[in-house]
Amino acid sequence: MGKVHAAAAASSCRASFPHVKIALVVGVCGVAPFKRSGEEIVLGDVVISEGIIQYDFGRRLPDQFVPKEGPLDSLGRPNQEIRGVLAQAKGISGRQQLVSEMARYLSILCQNPELHAEYPGVVYDILFEASYRHSEDQKLCEQVGCDGKLVPRCRLQAMGPSLAPAIHFGLMASGDSVMKSGEDWDREVEARDIVAFEMEGAGVWDILPCIVIKGACDYADSHKSKVWQRYAAATAAACMKAFLGFWVPSLYQDLLFAESRRKIALVGLGGIGKTQIALQLAYWIKEKKQDYSVFWVPALSRASFEQACVQIIDACEIPTADNNNAVESVRQYLSLERAGKWLLVVDNADDMQTVIGSIGVDKGMYRSLPQSDEGRILFTTRYRKVAVSVAGRNILEVPAMGRDEARSYLKEALIQEIPSSDEQVIDHLLTLLTYLLLAITRGSSEVFDMHSLVHLVTKTWVAENESEKEQSQAVIARLEETKKAVEMLEHVVETQEKILAEDYLHRLASEYELARAYLADGKTKKAVEMLEHVVAVEAEILAEGDPSRHLSQDLLQYCYERLEGAGAVMESKASVLGEEM
Repeated sequence: MGKVHAAAAASSCRASFPHVKIALVVGVCGVAPFKRSGEEIVLGDVVISEGIIQYDFGRRLPDQFVPKEGPLDSLGRPNQEIRGVLAQAKGISGRQQLVSEMARYLSILCQNPELHAEYPGVVYDILFEASYRHSEDQKLCEQVGCDGKLVPRCRLQAMGPSLAPAIHFGLMASGDSVMKSGEDWDREVEARDIVAFEMEGAGVWDILPCIVIKGACDYADSHKSKVWQRYAAATAAACMKAFLGFWVPSLYQDLLFAESRRKIALVGLGGIGKTQIALQLAYWIKEKKQDYSVFWVPALSRASFEQACVQIIDACEIPTADNNNAVESVRQYLSLERAGKWLLVVDNADDMQTVIGSIGVDKGMYRSLPQSDEGRILFTTRYRKVAVSVAGRNILEVPAMGRDEARSYLKEALIQEIPSSDEQVIDHLLTLLTYLLLAITRGSSEVFDMHSLVHLVTKTWVAENESEKEQSQAVIARLEETKKAVEMLEHVVETQEKILAEDYLHRLASEYELARAYLADGKTKKAVEMLEHVVAVEAEILAEGDPSRHLSQDLLQYCYERLEGAGAVMESKASVLGEEM
């Protein structure tokens, strides 16, 4: 590929994704078979960069090449965040974990016969003395009969045929020219302690925060062979996957584990995925920070909170005094230093009265939470007011999924693939579900079992320039199976009632559509009940002249006229619409 093409790709990536935290350059490289320290590197091993130099950047004199090595000519060192991750991965336990995870991922790759990524074997790991040159370029050693003296490899002899790849950290040399000289790499290793030679890292290094991870496919000498390229690429890919486990997302590192922060709140609409984020974080801590204990308590009510504390006491065998309740016992225990490090997730902290309580009247659960320098508390809530009350400025707002993200998630959640002819109905359903994770998950499990209905909705789609309610009217009017439409819309409304506030516009639009479906199905009384609710809520949140209010009122008036003979209906009409329309 080369530095120029790598730099162009990195520049395009940075322009499209300006907030990229780290770029991983993964591939194959040539290696020095021995580090300056004497440590041995064999083919298939992986090298992770601690720094990059451009070995072909300098002056070509008549009898020699002089590299530029001034402070302004060299590439900078990795940033502090990357250096911290590298230090963690280089430690004894970190390296053991990295090697173990790499072996696991490599085993998965090697099981795919299409990759041809199996270990070639020790017999093909051949190292000639640096002074012995390949007699003819572009031909394999077997073809030209290379028979020079081999360098003894202690590690190959000790490990036998089942050699496991190792991971090395060090300085990489990057350039546009391929290193094919054993004598030259000998000099580079001796002069600058270089462990690998590759061709892309220097192009990316100054554009994006970067780590280069390369698998050893040759010894950077003239005796090159392509036998090792697939296996080396597989070991590099497996190492990259394992290395990502050490990359703590800045959200976790800065927001959750900063010394000054003890309480953090995730805030967002119901069903947007706050609980899923908290759950993912809990599993991540369990795997990556094994010195932490993770506790989960629901904050739906005081009773649910107390029940969770009882379960914590049972699970942790926390001693309790006779006069202490479960909540107080948990608070006292987790506040002790001997409780160690912990994360407490307080999920669904939506009700201010339940969480905070009233001064002098009711003690909210917030006052019963433990306090410890070793502990962290993560709240999930729908309301920013609650978030500010419990976490101050330590708030992370969770945005809704975009259209493309929601489409992708829905398609993955469906049991059977949706044909391209149904693309429009997917967009319509996502609009009804307001791009919320929980609603999409529930919708995909039930609504799309009615494939025939989806097909009918697709056929009846109307022009884009109509208003949302006019679209709904046209769709429902043309559905041949109205009862199935009612079932679908009832499910949508039921889901939205659980996750959306009463005055949320998308919920009101869905309820309006359901009222129309009821009317088309002859269930006028149900339509009246639904529309009375819609009209009452819209009267509180929409302006007098809003078109949506008029549409809802007009439809409700029409429903009243169909039930004109019922006195109770007339009384309801007067209270909802007023004496005069």
